[in-house]
Parts: sequence; C-alpha cells; structure tokens
Amino acid sequence: MVAVATAFLMRRTRFGLHSYAIGSDNGGAELAGVRIRRQTILVYMAGGVFAFFTAVLTVSRVPIVTPNIGGTSLLLDAISAAVIGGTSVLGGRGTVMGVLAGAVIVSLLTNVLRIFGVDPSSIDLFKGLIIMGALIGDRAISAVAISRGKLRRQTASAGLNVK
Repeated sequence: MVAVATAFLMRRTRFGLHSYAIGSDNGGAELAGVRIRRQTILVYMAGGVFAFFTAVLTVSRVPIVTPNIGGTSLLLDAISAAVIGGTSVLGGRGTVMGVLAGAVIVSLLTNVLRIFGVDPSSIDLFKGLIIMGALIGDRAISAVAISRGKLRRQTASAGLNVK
C-alpha cells in the first residue's frame, strides 16, 4: 500500500515531478521555476519519515537495533535493490516499482546463495558484484544514448534521416 501511494506521489504530483527534475538537472530545474532548497528539504523530510516508519517496524519485530540484523547488511540490500531496479546513482531516473522488483531479485538471490551453502560474507561480495555490473550497464546505456543523440544531431544538420 505504501509503495503504491509513493509511486502515485512520484509519478502524478508536482512533488514527484520536481524531485525528478532536481535529480536530473539541478540547474535546469531551477530555471524551470522549481524552488530547489524547498524541494530538497521536502525530499529529505519524506526520506526521514520513511526511515522512521521502517525503524518502528523493525524494532517491533526485532528487539535489537543494528544495521546488520540477523547477519545481513540491510544497507547493501537497499542499495542493490535500488540499482538493480533501475534507479540511477547520479539521480533523475528510477521508479518505486522498479525498486520493489529489485528488492525481490536481491532477496531471491540471497536465498538462493544461502540454499547453495555460500559463506555469508561471500553473499555480500556477490551483491557488490551485482551492483558493479548494474552500474557499468547503466553507464554503458547512458553512453549509447548520448552518442545516439549526437549522431542524430549531426545527421540532422547534414540533412540525413537516421533512426
């Protein structure tokens, strides 16, 4: 329910549009009339509220508060879920549903590695390798998109039509 509400908030409201704009191009967003400082504070406040609710739910289930509950690194899981789900580390791209899909993939990968008897410290290594692969793929896709845009501009100025 929270994910659906957040997805709606990010896709269909001014708050979400301004947040994506700041992540994509801070200067361009400012030129478009987005109040950068106000929007940044609102984004951090929303993140704080989500972190608060997550902490309350975690403490209600586990009496100990530590980043490595049960021997798993929750921070690495969160980062890998976001990156696998298509969120750009540089900002301006990503969806809530993509992050949920990334979280499912990370949890499935963790469970499969545990079933195969992989050492728990090596599981973090595999997650790190997946993050690195996703980042390299993200940069490659961005580089191809940028080069295709340059090619289109060059051919359009020469009068050619390239798709």
